[in-house]
Amino acid sequence: KEWRPFPADAQPPWRWTAWWNNTLALGIELGDSFRHGLLRCAGLLCDGSNLDLERCLGGDRETSVAAVTEMLRVVTSVNLSQNEIMPHECEVLADALSGTSSLTELNLDHNQIGNEGVQALARVLQSSRRGKAGLKSLQVCENKLGVDGAKALALCVESCVSLTKLHIAGNELTGYHNSPDMSGVIELIDAVENSSSMSDLNLQGCRLSGVDKYGRGKLVDAGLDAIVNAVSKAPALAKLNLRGNHIADSIKSRLQLAAKQRRGLEILLA
Repeated sequence: KEWRPFPADAQPPWRWTAWWNNTLALGIELGDSFRHGLLRCAGLLCDGSNLDLERCLGGDRETSVAAVTEMLRVVTSVNLSQNEIMPHECEVLADALSGTSSLTELNLDHNQIGNEGVQALARVLQSSRRGKAGLKSLQVCENKLGVDGAKALALCVESCVSLTKLHIAGNELTGYHNSPDMSGVIELIDAVENSSSMSDLNLQGCRLSGVDKYGRGKLVDAGLDAIVNAVSKAPALAKLNLRGNHIADSIKSRLQLAAKQRRGLEILLA
């Protein structure tokens, strides 16, 4: 079937106003043919490739997020970074993971999804357990994640056996107060240690030592001790970014020694 592009003065689906709600509701009932049509009419190739929507969401947020969610179901990779996505919007987007076998890369960097947003992702991955055809790369850097967010990401790693890349940089995973809580980091590292697929883990600037980027907080070794132990045991881990975490020299030495014992493992510390 031939698809005609939207008129030159029409906004793309990720900037739709509420006027498009009825069109969207009817289209959802049509399924994948409508979703592919959205991509084509917006001038995008519908070959299962990347959908780059960095800093693109606009219009009526409820409508545009719903439209993007439908498109996520028929692409393999999407970049939604820097769109000020809120927790309730992430919950809508997460629904796409339960209805697609094609989406393998999801970039939500530099948004505001918070603990609630990543918990929504974890719930969907837990319920669907999509296996080898599932998500391979998840990026949630700079998203105001804390202890509960780290615990939710641990569930993501446990539930999604295809996940190979997890980037979480710039989130204070031990909390935003002077008494750091290491429980979330420990759960996350335990999940990585037991994962047969997780190879690329970015924990840069995640307050793993209990001290934030301004030097505030209390040094605690528990989270880093768990990482040292995981380095020697995680079967698939090939790259680990720990920069910006105020790691003591003694811990760095232990990490470097553990890395030497694991051929092919790269640890970034400085």
